[in-house]
Amino acid sequence: MTEVTTVVTDYLLSGLAFVLGSRLARANTGNDSATRLWVGALRAAGLASLAGGTWHGLEASLGPVAGAVLWRLTMVAVGASGLFLLGATIAGAGPPGAVRSWRLALVGVWVAYAGWVCLIDSGFVWAIMVYGAAMAVALVLQVGRAMRGAQGSRTIIAGLLLSFLGAGIQQSGLSLSASFNHNDLYHVVKMVAIYLFYKGALPAADVSYDRAQL
Repeated sequence: MTEVTTVVTDYLLSGLAFVLGSRLARANTGNDSATRLWVGALRAAGLASLAGGTWHGLEASLGPVAGAVLWRLTMVAVGASGLFLLGATIAGAGPPGAVRSWRLALVGVWVAYAGWVCLIDSGFVWAIMVYGAAMAVALVLQVGRAMRGAQGSRTIIAGLLLSFLGAGIQQSGLSLSASFNHNDLYHVVKMVAIYLFYKGALPAADVSYDRAQL
């Protein structure tokens, strides 16, 4: 196995995302549509980290076909996580008619993106572009929600800003040591962001949810 620290931090991030996604789903007793999309965002992030960590660790021993499939699965899941995140923000901010239109548009973007990275160009830059654009739009909408006093929006904004910071660290190549590189540091920052998304999404799930479970 190669890149052991990257694999470990990727798997920790994946486990956290899956656990928090499941907890948020259980908390959503009111079947809130925005919360369902947040659950999708967390689970897609978990899948992306699981597939990405496996690819980092086993790339050298995987055959070309298996490696390509695993990498493309990572790319597709990253895009899905970002678009779920944006969809959750729109569902919590817009009127129902607009939400339905945006949901169809986001599905179309994801299908086009998935087709592109699977069949034409699987470069990670496309994941950065789609996920980054989704987060940027979500940030603007969440700032608007915060100005209207929406519960949880400030926490989600903090998570989005941390996500941008993490992406900057990953792209900068900043490493704390030879055994803890930019990918590992990004995973740690992203874990905090994932928790903030979960915490920010909770108020819409069920106001009676026991905060002691946090």
